[in-house]
Amino acid sequence: MKNRLLTKLNKNNHGPSILLLRRLLFVVMLASIIIKLPNLGFYFSPDSVPKGDAINDFLRIFTLLQTPPFSNLYFYFIGFHILVLLTGIMGYFPRSASIILFFTHGTLCTTAPYITDAGDNLTWIFLSYLPLMSDRDGNWYENIISNIGLMLARLQVCYLYLFTGIIKLTGPLWQKGVALFYVLKVPEFTHPIAEHALSNNLFYVTLGTYATIAFQLLFPILIWPKNTRGTFIAVGSLIHLQISLVMGLPIFGLTLICLYISFYHRHKSLAILQYCSGLRSAVFSKGFTSATIGIDDNCPNCIMFARFLKKCDFFNIVEIDSAWNPKDQKLLEVPKDSRTTVIHAYDHISGKTLQGMAAISIGLRYSPLLLPMHLFSQGLVRLGWGERLYDILVLNRRWRQKCSDGLCVLES
Repeated sequence: MKNRLLTKLNKNNHGPSILLLRRLLFVVMLASIIIKLPNLGFYFSPDSVPKGDAINDFLRIFTLLQTPPFSNLYFYFIGFHILVLLTGIMGYFPRSASIILFFTHGTLCTTAPYITDAGDNLTWIFLSYLPLMSDRDGNWYENIISNIGLMLARLQVCYLYLFTGIIKLTGPLWQKGVALFYVLKVPEFTHPIAEHALSNNLFYVTLGTYATIAFQLLFPILIWPKNTRGTFIAVGSLIHLQISLVMGLPIFGLTLICLYISFYHRHKSLAILQYCSGLRSAVFSKGFTSATIGIDDNCPNCIMFARFLKKCDFFNIVEIDSAWNPKDQKLLEVPKDSRTTVIHAYDHISGKTLQGMAAISIGLRYSPLLLPMHLFSQGLVRLGWGERLYDILVLNRRWRQKCSDGLCVLES
């Protein structure tokens, strides 16, 4: 057991997750400061709203903007903060950027505590863990430090949910199942449509109240097993997406969704990074192709799907090829009988040749408009239902294609 633990600590198997966590958290921080740009003077100038007090000697180092003559330089301080964020997002000096941002973000939170929410505080805490984490496999001691930093981040999320769940259990409104009703009645923390739809339905209000407590109390336990981790991340992401859109707390909700990345498996994080890399290459590189899809150009349904795909392909990175005479070498390697019967696609980023529902999903992947359809189809593939659905919708008796060279007839 001891040797197994040391072996795990000596290897950095979480590099993609750490890279994704750091970059997305910095993006959310950048969005947060951009939202405040029109009112910087009101929040951070010497004549702004009352400042926060340093409750201990440690926090005094974060009161720079409250000390003359630095208090008049808040605009340059925030400009430096944004510059460091952009540096971290682009991947330069990630650990140094995290250390600097721990100081600059903490200074901004201390200077304007009245606009600081739980998302800002959690970001501040996580910025103390990020310098420990490395997205690359290094020496044994570097990997141990990185794994300890990641574990501290995970335990921080678990502590957050456990503590808030216990606090809710002691609240009378949560015990009675009516807490969400009163939350929906606060105009600043609800959307009129949600307030009208839910506040008058006692069943959904009670269900939502108790489900929130159950989720927060079970999260620290069920987030660790692999067979329940994905479910809890998905449910938690939906909860915090609702907080962002309905309760008017976008930064808080997005911050919590980012923190879930610390629990992601490396393959999932790598897939997200590859997707973002594909979009970036599409925007900044001419002639970049993310995927090539072999379409039977004698089949009306196939042609209709190809036209729909190209209309939504704003970056022009999905290439449509002929299944009969493909130009792409990878599709040409697929047996002719197979590629003319079942749709095939070659993913240039992962280097994989896919077929059926997986091929359709990869075609939907790189279009912003079709991303929800990609997530749905990819979910079907992961659950093992994708090929069954493809067989029913495409290869069943009614729609099966009887194809030969130059001729493709659909059964009626």
